[in-house]
Amino acid sequence: MEQEIFSGDLRGISQQSVSLRIRMISKEICRLLPEYIQHPGLEQKRRNVRLFQAIAGFPGVAACIDCTHIKIVSPGGDNAEVFRNRKGIFSLNVQVAVGPQMEMLDIVVRHPGSAHDSVIFDRSALRVFCERGQMGGFLLGDNGYPCRPYLLTPVIHPGNVRDERYNRAHKSTRNIVERVFGVYKRRFPCLYRGLTTKLETTQAIICATATLYNLGVKCKDNFIFEDEVAENIDDDIGNINVPLDQLGLGFRNEFIQNHF
Repeated sequence: MEQEIFSGDLRGISQQSVSLRIRMISKEICRLLPEYIQHPGLEQKRRNVRLFQAIAGFPGVAACIDCTHIKIVSPGGDNAEVFRNRKGIFSLNVQVAVGPQMEMLDIVVRHPGSAHDSVIFDRSALRVFCERGQMGGFLLGDNGYPCRPYLLTPVIHPGNVRDERYNRAHKSTRNIVERVFGVYKRRFPCLYRGLTTKLETTQAIICATATLYNLGVKCKDNFIFEDEVAENIDDDIGNINVPLDQLGLGFRNEFIQNHF
């Protein structure tokens, strides 16, 4: 955002005018988000499962999910500290589900940096979508999420060869979400540097850039394929005591025995 304001100064446009135009344009682009970021139809869901399996042999995957932090300035007010994440930085924690062609299928841009990934997921429409069986396959997530029959996570302490094969396939398949975050922030450097706008405008900018990102994927823009940089995302092991889902763990064990 500093670059845009600097450019405005060179052209004799005030910071207030630049900020106003950024907010207006971002909100207009946001209106297109449902058109460009959406869950696919039945045939595309089946195709996505095949494309995911082709990556590392992991069957039945509909999407990979993770969160990424977008740095912001303190929004001020009584609740400002909830936006400070575990690294001590003010941020929004943005949840994204991605498909096998590096497209965004779902995005949530309303939670502060202190919100954990599992909490964001449990409060999202995506969870309801999964529980209704509408995804057309599994989600893959890291250990910041509870293991559930529709959301498969890595085995923290693999005890046999099958567990190890499962973990390798899981990691190789889920790597796509890290690639998406890396390309997304490389394409829109303001997201990497951080946003200094008001919170409402910041949310609009994130939604607008996500819409433009997916438009690029749809148009096969070369930036998606050239010099990809993956975001360095940890596995969230030990960051929070995610409640154990015995049904999910039992399903995962049976799934590993049947497929790995």
